[in-house]
Amino acid sequence: MAHSEQGRRSQQHGILFASVDSNWAGAQAQMLELAAGLDRNEFDPIILTTEAGGGGLATRSREAGIRTHVVPYSYMRRHFPLL
Repeated sequence: MAHSEQGRRSQQHGILFASVDSNWAGAQAQMLELAAGLDRNEFDPIILTTEAGGGGLATRSREAGIRTHVVPYSYMRRHFPLL
């Protein structure tokens, strides 16, 4: 990570958006719209999802320039049981 990018991120507030299903449907579309609409000077959106549902959310969020992490479904259910 470049020094200037690291410094910028240290001043931002990270916001984690999580979905156990990466299919492309209404909830995922709204999640991405909300994450993409944040002021990147103030917020650092991160999307956490699984490959369940085909990966449409992960693909689109990466295309939008949002940091995206894809984890196994079992990890998501174990660490985020309320999702």
